[in-house]
Amino acid sequence: MQTEREHYRVLLLEDNPGDSLLVHERLEDARDHSFEVLTAETLDSALDILGNEEIDVMITDLNVPDSSGMATLRAIRKRRQDMPILVLTGTEDELLRREAFAEGVQDFIAKGELPARLLGRSLLYALERYHAQERQRQILKLVSSNPDAVLVVDAAGIVQFVNEAASELFGRTQEDFVGELISFSISEGESTELTIISRGERRIAEMRVVHIYWMGRPAYAASLRDITEQRRMAEQLQQSQKMDAIGRLAGGVAHDFNNLLSVINGYTDLLLDPSTPAEDSGELLLEIRKAGQRAAELTRQLLAFSRKSIIRPKSLNLNHVITELERLLSRLIGEDINLTTICAPDLGCTLADPSQIEQVIMNLVVNARDAMPTGGNLTIETHNVLLEEGIFDADQEIQPGHYVQLVISDDGNGMDPETRQHIFEPFFTTKGIGEGTGLGLAMSYGIIRQSGGHISVYTEHGHGTTFRIYLPRTDTLEDTDDPAEKFSRIPTGEETILLVEDEPGVRRFCRIVLESKGYTVLEAHSAQMALELAGEHERQISLLLTDVIMPQRSGRQLTEDLLLRRPGMKVLYMSGYTDDAVVRHGILRTDVEFLQKPFTASALASTVRRILDLSEHPRIGN
Repeated sequence: MQTEREHYRVLLLEDNPGDSLLVHERLEDARDHSFEVLTAETLDSALDILGNEEIDVMITDLNVPDSSGMATLRAIRKRRQDMPILVLTGTEDELLRREAFAEGVQDFIAKGELPARLLGRSLLYALERYHAQERQRQILKLVSSNPDAVLVVDAAGIVQFVNEAASELFGRTQEDFVGELISFSISEGESTELTIISRGERRIAEMRVVHIYWMGRPAYAASLRDITEQRRMAEQLQQSQKMDAIGRLAGGVAHDFNNLLSVINGYTDLLLDPSTPAEDSGELLLEIRKAGQRAAELTRQLLAFSRKSIIRPKSLNLNHVITELERLLSRLIGEDINLTTICAPDLGCTLADPSQIEQVIMNLVVNARDAMPTGGNLTIETHNVLLEEGIFDADQEIQPGHYVQLVISDDGNGMDPETRQHIFEPFFTTKGIGEGTGLGLAMSYGIIRQSGGHISVYTEHGHGTTFRIYLPRTDTLEDTDDPAEKFSRIPTGEETILLVEDEPGVRRFCRIVLESKGYTVLEAHSAQMALELAGEHERQISLLLTDVIMPQRSGRQLTEDLLLRRPGMKVLYMSGYTDDAVVRHGILRTDVEFLQKPFTASALASTVRRILDLSEHPRIGN
């Protein structure tokens, strides 16, 4: 059965009868499609036909009796924008070709070279290309007028297209934006929130990303909706809710203090009553003292909640805080709950009030214990983390930088979304009357914020809860002794140390510190120079102090080479890179000595002395 051929109407503008006849014959011979050809010998007659007839595609000679060159093409385009055009030509004018293509011409056909199948296919391809381009133009038109910002980014992260809304959102012209490498992560998946600084103003956008093909290549289309005003309104609502919380706070404070005042005033009245036996005075005074202590504790909790308490911050290591609390915490949670602590080696220090941090840990542990009435697992972890500039949850007021992370997680009951929204509000509690004040988590929130940190929670009803605390990492050592006094107390030595560091300032600092402690320092700016120095030095080299990541050869590779020649030499790595970069170079392990830059003179001197005093063989990493 023969299928019906597709039918197209073609307008031919050609004043040469021979060329016109040839086109007619070739199109009549085309097998795959049916072409109806209307002919015009002048531009005016062609324009009349275009104004009165439905034409699918046009073939035109640019030089006709009443027009020539690009003027012919522009006149046709002015009359009909929605039609593909092919140019019939007997010349090879490259400049004319470029101009014609710029005006939207689909193809050029040489006169005299018109096989029927070729001409038919040329018309068909021209139609397909035109309609594909038209669809893309319509899509771009829709995207360009979209009130949401739209970016198209190629696989390398280079911006290929932005609409006007994106230009407005980011505060950059479209010309400046296209061709730039984006400064934030973009990947397909669930919507994320992006914080944007535009013209000095902080904007919040909700971003969704889909995989597409752009100009025939894999790419990503990101749609960003500006939710700044929406978030501002939500914050206003939240502020209103906070006022409700303050009302509950005032009521709770009044209730608790009235109870305590009742105890204090009541027992004071008994002491003033002559009929009260003298032997009872001591017991009454003890009750008054207990009530006063409870009032002081309540005041301290309230000040922590409001972030107005007087704190005595010091540089501390969370690992040490956890170690000191571990026995107490075990008693606190009971035998039915398994407590596991995972403390990161070389954990950085943070500046905080130790007693307040202990209080936060105990509050969260008690919260976890109460969520596991039949027992379960409780885990406390510490980590060094680097929060980089990029995508953050807009409601998390946390700045990029180095942090010490404390994670407390349980596999208890978890919380539903409604409870999750209120856990940091004062006097909000899911416990029964007399079982909790509702201040524990609110107080913990206040302490962490007052310490410059951030606390977040992830929970699922029936699947446990995880609290993550981020405290700014500090370069200060754990104690607050005078640096000069501490440095002077570090023992000296007479050993020889091979120092390898490609940064001159760091290398000079290390050399001065080590020489001031009596060490002989062999100084090298590269791994190759270190190998040469080690080969020339005849006496023992007790320690290799090397940067991890250097040009040509890494610290790990240098260590492997040197230990073949000097197997007894100890090794201390140092680096300013993040843990991830150090891990990639096979260094960061719990049993490998590592000093994180930046470090102080005391940290360097004390670490070097400690390693030199070790009797173990060196470990070079994986």
